[in-house]
Amino acid sequence: MNKRILIVEDDQNLSKLMKEQLESAGYGVEVALTGEAGVQALDRKPDIILLDIMLPQVNGLELMKRTREKDEWGKSVPIVIISNLTPDSAEIIDSVAAYEPVYYIVKADFSLADLVEKVNDILKPMPA
Repeated sequence: MNKRILIVEDDQNLSKLMKEQLESAGYGVEVALTGEAGVQALDRKPDIILLDIMLPQVNGLELMKRTREKDEWGKSVPIVIISNLTPDSAEIIDSVAAYEPVYYIVKADFSLADLVEKVNDILKPMPA
């Protein structure tokens, strides 16, 4: 079964490009364009969440908090923050540390190929 990815990103062009790239790598991808849509999509328990911080309705930090508090799945699902905010403000550092994303990507510093490689690394099966 394909691994499922939830992209929570309000930039429609970027989310479309990420979705196409990840689907071509064999993943099932759902896109949520608002934080509220992202919260609703959590019920489908994706295998990984790619999360922007600056979102309409519910921001990414709040969505990450709700995910981690949701249930056992939410405590352990990998979260990759993809944001234009550099992780240097106190609020972001505290929140990121508290909710343990797997990785933090600054949008200006990554390519779609880098994103696919990072997702592959995170979702690769553990050796038996």
